[in-house]
Amino acid sequence: MPGPLTERIAAVARRARRWIQAGSIYEGAGGKTYNTALLFAPDGSLVSTYRKLFPWMPFEDTDPGNQPPPVVDLPRIGKAGMMICYDGWFPEVPRALTLAGAEVILHPTLTSTPDREEELVLARANAIANQCYVLNVNGALEVGGGRSVGVDPEGRVLFEGGSGEEYLSEVLDLERVRVVRERGTRGMNRLLWQLGAHGPAAADPDYRALRRRETR
Repeated sequence: MPGPLTERIAAVARRARRWIQAGSIYEGAGGKTYNTALLFAPDGSLVSTYRKLFPWMPFEDTDPGNQPPPVVDLPRIGKAGMMICYDGWFPEVPRALTLAGAEVILHPTLTSTPDREEELVLARANAIANQCYVLNVNGALEVGGGRSVGVDPEGRVLFEGGSGEEYLSEVLDLERVRVVRERGTRGMNRLLWQLGAHGPAAADPDYRALRRRETR
């Protein structure tokens, strides 16, 4: 990258003047093959890539990435993080994104197997545990099992798609993330503040930073 495929996506982003998280592609680099997610800015620039940390072993024949999942500042919008498919089964990945400031997690998925049901549960659990939006978009029936889902910072399902190709639209109020983190889920559970203040790993600098951010 960049290459012909990324240039085509970049042209769409420029024409639409929109941020585009274009799922993930196979990327060859240094003799290895990675499952890599892409994020394009409204001017068509490729602003962030992420190599999947947890390939679906032993079924996915790609190499694991070796960099933390990225969080990107979207000017006048908020902060978005990326993870890919099976990453969502590992709570460390969305938590790392949260510690880096993510308010929405963009989570492209390609699942055609029966465990899609568990992934829907995990999408809600990851949103609840990290008090952020999770957008888990799955491939349509031809390649995946569909049922794309969006979840708000308190775990409410905003939308769930069907099995086929479709257009789903939703407005995300990222200020709600800040309110939920400050006041607590349903006005009670200030998870991230307590994690930073009293958690067993409170000595970790990442958690201390979290405490400072959530108590401002």
